[in-house]
Amino acid sequence: MTNKYDQSLSKIMVADASESLEHIRDLRDQEGLSDQQLLEQRLLSFRLAIKNGRGNELDPEDLVFTSINDSFILGEAHFVRGVVYAHSHSYGKAALEMSQAALFYDKAKASEKFCLSLFNEFIFKSNDNQINGNELLSQLALIISKSEALAAYKVIGLCLRQRSYIFQSTERFQAALDEIQKAMNFIEAHCPSSDYHLALIHAADCALDLKNPEQAQSFLGYLPPELDSRVAFPLAYIKSRLNNDLLVEAQFADISEHWKSRYAKYVSEKLIPAVSDLPTWSWNLATHALVDQKKRIIGKVKFKSLEGQLLQTLILKSASKELLCEILWPEYAENHILDDRFFRLKARITQKLGEIIHFDGSNYSLSCKIEFSRK
Repeated sequence: MTNKYDQSLSKIMVADASESLEHIRDLRDQEGLSDQQLLEQRLLSFRLAIKNGRGNELDPEDLVFTSINDSFILGEAHFVRGVVYAHSHSYGKAALEMSQAALFYDKAKASEKFCLSLFNEFIFKSNDNQINGNELLSQLALIISKSEALAAYKVIGLCLRQRSYIFQSTERFQAALDEIQKAMNFIEAHCPSSDYHLALIHAADCALDLKNPEQAQSFLGYLPPELDSRVAFPLAYIKSRLNNDLLVEAQFADISEHWKSRYAKYVSEKLIPAVSDLPTWSWNLATHALVDQKKRIIGKVKFKSLEGQLLQTLILKSASKELLCEILWPEYAENHILDDRFFRLKARITQKLGEIIHFDGSNYSLSCKIEFSRK
């Protein structure tokens, strides 16, 4: 590993890409790069792409080099490969890469990287359902113990945050809030700013679980105006909870499993139709089928499609055409284009599901209640 690589990586992690971009360009301009220099350039380029929400567009095979003996750089290659696999939801492969990264980092005596690889291996195995619920806290405790012995304070903070997630998932909301507040002491001091911002958002989420929106807003008040791409969806989710609103998931490129599951829980539990005497339909998020009150399959709509996004919005509340267009197509500015798109979208839904969308002269609403299922 070169000092220049280490400095460039540090700049990327604190969202200051200028120096790392200069180093990458210098490497690209050189002729006859060694395999190690080429790998360093690709690792930095991959890190920048991941930082900017493009992790699922990368090919981990581009980081395979067989002629390199530097343990730290090999650890870096396995680590970044693991992150790329995780972005494509290949969590089993991601966990294996993190296990290999830990071996090389341990050999290179890179203590914090070693502990971080163990933590990521734990996360990816958990996402891949390789660890059952009873083992989660005990395995986290082992990683915390190793991290304390090696003074890997960053990893201690991440483990405490993960333990808070577990407490929250089992509805121990006060314990979850207490744990994330402990974690923030480590995360603010030793982690990239985006991890601290995610911790603040999680603390706000816990406060909302405890029916304390004022405390939630106080946590959000510490967030700066400009945020990392991986913070965008969690923050939008919290704001939707505060405003009793919905999101358009397709607008977000970087959504972790934790925040995806939190939003799905919010959608399934919190969106209660205002009218109680309407017929109740079921929307299966696995098969995309909508089933009416007589158990007949009426049609199929994908949850993340434009049709699905319009239905999600109307499940929450009635809305004007103008508001619906702003939610669905924020990138378009011309009204006649928006109107045309809206009416064509409504026509597609009518063709699939019948006259499910009602217009009262000013607002659109659904002529039935829709509940979500995953079976």
